[in-house]
Parts: sequence; structure tokens; C-alpha cells
Amino acid sequence: MNITFQHDDYLMKTFSSETISIYYPKNEIEEIRSALLPVGSQVNFNLGKHINLSNRYNKKVCYILLDGYVSYRHKENGVVISYAYAGSLIGIGNFLIEQNAGFFRAETNIETMCVSEDEFQEIFNKNSLLWKSLTYYMTYITQRLMIRDVKVNTKTAYQTVKNLLNELSIQPEDVCHKINASYYILERTHLARSTVMSILSQLQKGSYIELKNGHLLRVNKLPEQF
Repeated sequence: MNITFQHDDYLMKTFSSETISIYYPKNEIEEIRSALLPVGSQVNFNLGKHINLSNRYNKKVCYILLDGYVSYRHKENGVVISYAYAGSLIGIGNFLIEQNAGFFRAETNIETMCVSEDEFQEIFNKNSLLWKSLTYYMTYITQRLMIRDVKVNTKTAYQTVKNLLNELSIQPEDVCHKINASYYILERTHLARSTVMSILSQLQKGSYIELKNGHLLRVNKLPEQF
């Protein structure tokens, strides 16, 4: 199966903070995708649906995201922890350690290829080098989560908003232009709505950002302090 994943180039950008930068293991992920895609079965989810990591037989499954955008959210409060685009592998970590801290949710209508744990184990046991590729991928995910903590656990509300505006500005256009900027920030933090709206309003008045109907069009150079 020959599938082109349009967001691979975006994902290859370095995710970074002021102190951390990480590498997107494109080749290793492609090795895993190429091995799993032939045995997968297509499963689609509508906007807002939770993505189950087990099938109707209560067997664990993972997914290759073919089209769309998903979030990974905290189980207790729904706060967005991370996100994934077409080409991403969803739920593989659940084969290794039971995941119960959060859940995946479709942020658009999505298309996936679903692979069972038995199919996964059979393929990986036939090609042991895939375990090394999986190690690269899981390391990348861990580092992504570290950077997420750096971005949202800041000393001031403005610094958190600044970090998330910069993050939103480098999302793929088809994602960035569909997400309300304040919603993007509020879903990822515990900041008060009034605080976020006030900061965005002042940044817009100062021409530091450009918004249209709440959607972020452009981030100009944001001030260090505000």
C-alpha cells in the first residue's frame, strides 16, 4: 500500500523550547508504517469520537492515522496533552504498558488503519529490527511530552500563552485555520478564560498577532514580557 502522508514534512520540524530540541524519526516511523499497513483494516471515526484501544473482542489494537487530526487528553479533566496528524501511530505504547491516564479523541473526521496486537507481535517478531525503530518513536513521544510540560508550566500566564501561540502558528494550515486560538490555549491549560482573552486582545491591539474570527492568521514577534 503506497500512501503519502502530507504532514510528514511538518512533523520533521524540530519541536523545541528554549532549552530542548528533538528529532523527528521519519525513517523509523516509515519502516513501522510500511510493515503494519498491509495487515491493517480500515476504521473511521467521526469528529468528537473517542478512539478505543481495544476491538469488539476486547483485544488491544493500534492505529495508523491516514487522514485527520486527533488529540490525546487527560482522563480526569480532558486537558489536551498532545496531538497527532496523518502518518502518526496511535496506541502502540498500549501494547507495552497499559495506558489509562488519557484517551485519544478525533478532532476531525478521521481515517485509520487498525492493527491488532497479535498482528503487531507477529510482524515485529519476524523482523526484530522493527523494535529498534519503535524505540526511536517512543523516545520521540517522551521528548514531545517533556517539551509540552516546559511550554505550559511557566511562571506567568503570558509566557504560557506566548508558547502556545508560537506552537499554534506552526501547525499545518488546514489545522491552524480551523482552530480558535483561545480554544487551543484553554484546552491545554488551566488558565481562566478571561485571562486568555485579555492577553489575546492586548496582543492583537499591539499588532503582535493577527486574528480573524478568533483564528490565528499570523504571529509577529512576541514581546518577552507583557
